[in-house]
Amino acid sequence: MRLIAVLLLTAVILCGCQQLPFLEPTQVKPPETTVSTQPQTTAPTQPETTSPVTEPATEVFAAGESQTPLPKGTILCQTDIGGLTPIQALMLIDTVLDNYQLSLTINSEELILTGEDLGLCCDPQKFDQYIQQCLSGQELDVTGLWSYDAESTEAILRKLLETPASNVFIEYNQNAKQFVPVSAKTGTGYNLKETMEAVSQAVRDLSPAASSSANSYVLLPKVSNNNALLPAATDLANSYLSLSLFCTYEAPGQDTVTEEIRSADIASFLLIDEQFHVSVNRDAIRGYVAAMAGKHGGSRTTGKFVTASGTLTDRTVKYYDAVIDQDDMYSFLLACLENKESGSYTAKYIANENNLPYGGNYVEVSLTDQQLWIYQNGEIAVTTPFVSGDVPSGVWTGGGVFTVEDKDTTCWLVGSSFRDYVEYWIGFNGKIGIHDASWRTDFGNQIYMYDGSHGCINIPSHNGRLVYDGLALDSKVIVYGGKTIAEQVIQELNGIKEYTLTTDDAPFHLDITALHPGSNMIYSSSDPRVVNVSPSGLVTVIGPGQAQITVVCQSFGFLQEASYTVQLTIK
Repeated sequence: MRLIAVLLLTAVILCGCQQLPFLEPTQVKPPETTVSTQPQTTAPTQPETTSPVTEPATEVFAAGESQTPLPKGTILCQTDIGGLTPIQALMLIDTVLDNYQLSLTINSEELILTGEDLGLCCDPQKFDQYIQQCLSGQELDVTGLWSYDAESTEAILRKLLETPASNVFIEYNQNAKQFVPVSAKTGTGYNLKETMEAVSQAVRDLSPAASSSANSYVLLPKVSNNNALLPAATDLANSYLSLSLFCTYEAPGQDTVTEEIRSADIASFLLIDEQFHVSVNRDAIRGYVAAMAGKHGGSRTTGKFVTASGTLTDRTVKYYDAVIDQDDMYSFLLACLENKESGSYTAKYIANENNLPYGGNYVEVSLTDQQLWIYQNGEIAVTTPFVSGDVPSGVWTGGGVFTVEDKDTTCWLVGSSFRDYVEYWIGFNGKIGIHDASWRTDFGNQIYMYDGSHGCINIPSHNGRLVYDGLALDSKVIVYGGKTIAEQVIQELNGIKEYTLTTDDAPFHLDITALHPGSNMIYSSSDPRVVNVSPSGLVTVIGPGQAQITVVCQSFGFLQEASYTVQLTIK
C-alpha cells in the first residue's frame, strides 16, 4: 500500500545548491545494511505485535447474491447504504475503507495512514452475516466486519521511525591517501506494542486520530568492527596503492607530458563488496582512460559544439586531430591491476575520424532537453534524464565547459537548509555536481521550471552507478541550453475519456497521465452511488447509471492547474 503522508519532522529538501554552498560530501555507509537486535531494558526481547489478522474469505457469500435492497436509513461505517443491494453495499464499504484516514502521533511525531496503507478491508463472510441480520431485522453486529494488515503496517512504521545501523566498511581516505575501515554504527529501534494497540483500537472504531508513545532500543550492525576479514581486506586494498604507474602522452603537435596515476585513481579502480572481497573495477578503468583521451589530444583546435541532436550551439570546445588508442591503454592498466605490477606506458595515437569534441570523450548535459549523454571513444556509453536547478527560485544550473573535479560515494550533501544522502557524487563546478536523487520519482521534461534542484544535476538512482563509472577525474562536462527566467508551464492530462461498464466489473485504476508530473491528482465522482473513486484513482462500480469523474492536477509553482473529465456509463 502507498504511504500518503510521511513524517512531518523529516521533510526531505532537494539536493545540491548553486547559491547556498554546502559542506564537502561526507562518507557514510548506506542505511539499507542494518538489522534489528536484542533491545535494551526499555523494550522486551521481541517487540510484540497485534493479533493476527484474519484473511478475507474469497468465496461469494450467500446473502451477497440477494437483490433485495437494504432498508432505508441503514448506516454502516458512517455511510448510508440504504436502498443498495448487498453486493453494491459491499463495494461501497470497501471504497469507504480505502478512503479512511488515520492521523497517528508517535512521540510527538505525526503521520497519516489511509485505509489502503493499512490494508483495511471488509470480510465478506462477516458482511454476509451482517446482511442477514439487516434483512431479517435482527440486532446488527459489526464485530470483526473489517480488519487491517498489522504486519505490513508495523513495517511501514519501523521504516519511518527507526534509524538503521550501518556496517563497518572500507573506503579510500583522501587525506590519508589509503584505504581505512569506517566504523560500524548502532541505530535506534522502537517497541511499537503500544502503538500497534492504538492503531488497532482506532481501526476498530474507524477513529480519525490516535496517539501513543514508543520506547527506543539499540539496533546493532550485521558486520561489526572486529570482523575477522576486515584487516586482511584493508591490507590487500592498500597493496594496490603501492603500485607505481606512469603514462606518457606524446600527442602530435603538443609537448610531451608524463603523469603518475594518482592513488585516488588507483583506489577507484577497485571494488570492495560487503564480504570484503577486493576486485578490479573494469568500468572505472574505462572511464579513466576516456578522461585521459579527452585531456591529452593532439593538434588542438577550437570550434562550435554540435549536440547529440545534431544542432549547433554557441559553446566553443576543443577538437583533436589525433586521439589516444583507448583499447591499448585500457589493456595495459588492466594487466597492471590484475597482476599487481608497476609499469610505465606511452600512449599510442590514432587519427581522430569522429571529429568530436575532446577526442569523443566527454559528457554532454542539455539543460533544454534535461538529458545527459556520456561519450567514450566517440560512442554514447550512458544516457539518462535529469532534473537541474530550480528556475523560479533563481538557483538554475549554469552553462559552460567544466572538468570533473572530484568523485565520491555513500555521502551526505549538507547545506544551510538541507542534508541529503546520495550514493554517487560527481563534482564538476565548485559545489555543483551530478548525483542520484532517491527522493524523486520523475525526471526530465520541464520539472526544473517548477520543482528543480538547488543547482545540481539530479539523476535516477538506477543510473547512479553507470554515470559514476562512466566519468573519471578530468572528464570534460559540456553544459548548455536551458532557461533562466521562470515561465508558466502548461499542464496536460491524457487518458481514456469514456467507459461503458457493468455492475459486475471489478475495480480498476483510471488511465490518466500528466504531461508534467509534480503535483497532486485529486479525483471526485459526480455520483458516488454509481461509481466511487479513491484518492489513488481506483474506481469502484456501485450501481447502474451515469456519472462523471473529474481529475484535477493541482498547480505547483509555475505548473498550471489542469482538469480532465471521464464519462462512465454503468449498465
